Amino acid sequence: MTAAPAATHEEMRSYLLGFPRDLAESTGRAREWAAVVRSGRRPRALALAGLGGSATGGDLARALLRDRAAVPFEVVRDYRLPAWVDGDAAVLASSYSGNTEETLAAFDEARARGASLIVVTSGGELAARAEAAGCPLFRLPGGLPPRAAIGHSLPPVLLAAAVLAGLDAEEHARDLAGAAARLEERGRGWDEPRPGNPARELAARLARTIPVFYAGTGFYEPAAVRWRAQLAENAKMLSFHHLLPEMDHNEIVGWQENPSILRQCRAVFLTGGREHPRVARRVDITADILRPVAGGVEIVRSPGGAPAEDLLGLVLLGDWVSLHAAAEHGVAPVPVDRIAVLKGALAGNPR
Repeated sequence: MTAAPAATHEEMRSYLLGFPRDLAESTGRAREWAAVVRSGRRPRALALAGLGGSATGGDLARALLRDRAAVPFEVVRDYRLPAWVDGDAAVLASSYSGNTEETLAAFDEARARGASLIVVTSGGELAARAEAAGCPLFRLPGGLPPRAAIGHSLPPVLLAAAVLAGLDAEEHARDLAGAAARLEERGRGWDEPRPGNPARELAARLARTIPVFYAGTGFYEPAAVRWRAQLAENAKMLSFHHLLPEMDHNEIVGWQENPSILRQCRAVFLTGGREHPRVARRVDITADILRPVAGGVEIVRSPGGAPAEDLLGLVLLGDWVSLHAAAEHGVAPVPVDRIAVLKGALAGNPR
């Protein structure tokens, strides 16, 4: 293991250790704020407009509500909204900085179409537009990388979406509060420099490979998206993800040719007790099929518990894996220089 740049490694470590505290604090604030959302009309459908870490809360909320909400809920990672967003729909605009250009464009489009608008941000232009429009606004604390702010951003998104879907927001608030209490101990365990720490050991096995993450469509889907994104931003590693059962209808066949490349890839199945039973069976069979050709196969199981603890535990484990993988490579987990270069070029200020 190469020593990671100490200051930025400790910074990201503090964010991960603070995730349960952030979750508990934000849940308390969002409980009261959800009453503001409740006073509005119930929409026909719901969209969350956001990118990167600011969309993660939408992914998680959608998964946690999927089996109970009768209102369709889509996470939109684009400048444009789908055609169904109209005056009978609601749009949750989520941008941690408040200056994400795609989210600002979606906000303006939603407003022009007469959709109900709810905003979650730390400030910036989005907060200014929300205040001018009189939208319900949940302010996040500033100064964090967006990907490290999901403990703050998930509760308002989840509780607002629950209210808009006609569900009991308080039930979901209790679920989040319970998860926060139990994930604190798990996070400390994934941080410890001890033999048998699953986050450190998995990071060591993944660090010199190209991980390919698989999860079942629905509940565990956000975990696969998050693991890929966190390895990219924190460990500066390329990885991929796909979903079951869809991958069993096409991608499984792709694990055949270019054997020398396949031996550099490691298949990682993110699973738990909430998939369809046939998907759980597919995980085991698909893993057996890939073992002879892949550079390795991992089956990572969620910690279980109530829904939020189950899903967020799997997500937080991936966050710790990405931090330990950054240490394996000796890279600084916090800076994302290429994103800054891209934004500069889009603004006409190339470096």
